[in-house]
Amino acid sequence: MFIRKAGYDDLEGLLTLYSHLFPQEDYSDKRSFKDKWNEILSSKGLSYFVVVESNVIVASCNISIIPNLTRAQRPYAVIENVITHPDYRRKGYGKGVVQRAVDFAQEENCYKVMLLSTSSREKKRPTSFMRALVSTVIPKEGLLSTCSRVTVFSTV
Repeated sequence: MFIRKAGYDDLEGLLTLYSHLFPQEDYSDKRSFKDKWNEILSSKGLSYFVVVESNVIVASCNISIIPNLTRAQRPYAVIENVITHPDYRRKGYGKGVVQRAVDFAQEENCYKVMLLSTSSREKKRPTSFMRALVSTVIPKEGLLSTCSRVTVFSTV
């Protein structure tokens, strides 16, 4: 499994992947996304991580590092848009990309990480994948000196 930060040439692969995350959205006009992608890539506090298999992006998430005046001026992080292509699920790609984002938050000295999830539609709670991440990927208090708090928020 090869995990890296996304770059300029990854836009098309990300949009293809996002068509599985939000199938109701139209990702066909790739040109309309280029300006926004350039803005994202030039943003200091925003990073996208991708998992690549056979030159195909199979999983991704993004992380925002937010400056902060409290907690000894340590930033906090928000991880969102976690997606694994349906053909590659249950192989550890989603877990791996989220773990890389959490590691990045630690490298950036974040005091906490918030993991956002689209709720399970029927039960209005975090998806089973996100709940599993909390118990397996997310470090427990005291195990990680600079990033020991992770919270999962569910949105509709």
